[in-house]
Amino acid sequence: MVKCFFSLLLILSVNVCTAQSVEKFGKISKEALQKTICDYDKAAPAEILIDEGFTTFEWGSNNFFKMVNEYRVRIKILTTKGLDYANIKIRYLKDDRYEKIKNIVAHTYNLNGTEVVDTKLEKEQIFDSKVTDQISEVAFSMPAAVVGSIIEYKYTMDRESFSNLAPWVFQSELPTTYSSYTIAIPEYFRFTASTLATQEIITKKTDNRRSISIDGSLLQMAIVNYSYTMKNCAALNREPYMGSINDYKQRIIFQLSEIILPNKSYNYTTDWEELASELRKSDLFGMQLNKTVSTPALDILVTTATTTESKVKIIYNYFKKYYKWDGTNDIYCTNVKKIADAKMGTTGDINLLFLNKLAAYKIEAYPLLVSTKANGSVNMMYPFLKQFNAIYALIPNGKSNYIINAADGYNSYTNLPPTILNTNALIIKKDVATWYFVKAPPLPERETVAYQLTVQANGNLTGSAFVVSEGISKLNKLKAFDTDKDNFTKKYYNYTNLKLNANKLLFKNEYNDSVGLEQEFSFEGTVVKNGNYNLLYTNLFTNELTNPFINETRYSDVDFNNAKTIQINAYISLPEEYTLEALPKNIKLIMPDTGIIFERKIDKDENTISVNYSFKIKNISYYATEYDYIKSYFAEVINILNEPLVFVNKEKK
Repeated sequence: MVKCFFSLLLILSVNVCTAQSVEKFGKISKEALQKTICDYDKAAPAEILIDEGFTTFEWGSNNFFKMVNEYRVRIKILTTKGLDYANIKIRYLKDDRYEKIKNIVAHTYNLNGTEVVDTKLEKEQIFDSKVTDQISEVAFSMPAAVVGSIIEYKYTMDRESFSNLAPWVFQSELPTTYSSYTIAIPEYFRFTASTLATQEIITKKTDNRRSISIDGSLLQMAIVNYSYTMKNCAALNREPYMGSINDYKQRIIFQLSEIILPNKSYNYTTDWEELASELRKSDLFGMQLNKTVSTPALDILVTTATTTESKVKIIYNYFKKYYKWDGTNDIYCTNVKKIADAKMGTTGDINLLFLNKLAAYKIEAYPLLVSTKANGSVNMMYPFLKQFNAIYALIPNGKSNYIINAADGYNSYTNLPPTILNTNALIIKKDVATWYFVKAPPLPERETVAYQLTVQANGNLTGSAFVVSEGISKLNKLKAFDTDKDNFTKKYYNYTNLKLNANKLLFKNEYNDSVGLEQEFSFEGTVVKNGNYNLLYTNLFTNELTNPFINETRYSDVDFNNAKTIQINAYISLPEEYTLEALPKNIKLIMPDTGIIFERKIDKDENTISVNYSFKIKNISYYATEYDYIKSYFAEVINILNEPLVFVNKEKK
């Protein structure tokens, strides 16, 4: 779907001109401090005034080139919510000293009358902590930051690599007034740059010469400096039913193809098979699959299984019960034996251990490199491992495959992980790497509601309900219940307008993978009084009460992620004292492409009313250019769902 967005891509003409001059680090104007809103985004909580990056290539400790990246950021805090951006976190790859953060300098500027007050961040206020075995994080909070402050910081990131150049992203969740990136490319390097943007990028090219010391000798080089600048870049925020926000950010992607030195050349044009080969040999990946890991309790359970499927089910359920995800996605593991004992780890840790145990029990399975929907799409034209953020397991199963994330404590082994539906993943087999499209099944999510409700003469309501959540719906309900048991009923089954409260909730089949999650409960409430009229809302227990598509325009494509069906069957009994004003009409709404269908059927037999709603999403994606159809369709559906039954007392009519 993102291809539609980038069909709007400007075929960029290179403008050789002088980039806008910006204030030097530490030089703050009173006018900037007095500013209270962003000129081109008046609702913004904060504004990025300056975002700069500068990359050079130096001679590293590994006797070859390394990358030195200097960054500078200046932010204006405009609201209380904007104070969140005064808490800075910078993640980096610490394993084997691959990356190193240094030279952190940060200041907060405030206006005291006519005087600019400068508060400097002290070294002891900077914290460096381990996130995973490979990833660490530098964190600091800007001192004296208040609404109206300008914060500014800069730092250097050394990377013991010269080929894996990160994209420069112009766009963020905040409006960015000035974003500029400069890369100084030695004459010996051959880079290509791909631009994904809808705004003009001002490009400047300059030349100079420099020398570097290599083993006591000076190597003279011509340097070509490429600068890319974008001004007044609008904020990009998440929209309802959006895929990855990263897929829509305006950015430049770089790729190194070759280094040609005076006496030797190096080709860095690689392919996915070469990367897969490196992974198979890696101590952090392939070697972990062959280690002997002791799990006596699991061994006993597996001996009771007679088929491959039953073994997979036992092993996965064991992992669901005893292993906990630490919240970090990764594709590596330092030591599967330690993870087996610790019972906690990243997706890389837990899934490589899971694959290790599958191999130990002679079950055919392969590592599956994935990029979750939140992380963004994989560009198969660029062989970069950093495009992937997690590893799952693929287990052949006849004509289909099981794809399992053993770090997910809720999903069924038979259900595809919803985090990677309709994405491209890479299977790492022993002798070949192959692409695999994770296609969503026809109906991975279904919610069925049945309830009976009795209206008493005094307007009180009583009733009972039976809800079945299947597939992804079951997964979401179980996660929500474990996360907040106290408010689960309130979130899903209480309704303010009817003063409706559910009670005596019972769960069934939460641990049975083959059937849906059953939820039974009773409820009580009151009708809504409006003069002599009584209003009863019948769209209950689905959370489908509002239109998610309310923005006037839309930036991204609509991605429902998966097909979905909602069914409501209601049986309502009115007291003899009341009569229905009018029976709402049966209605059926179909999107022009027939990809979404909504239907309401209502019938009346004396004082008993049956209401049936059916809502099916079959087409899971729509282009941003089709947004007006989606918006108006959902508005009409929600209006119908929220249309009450209206009845009155016969004596007062």
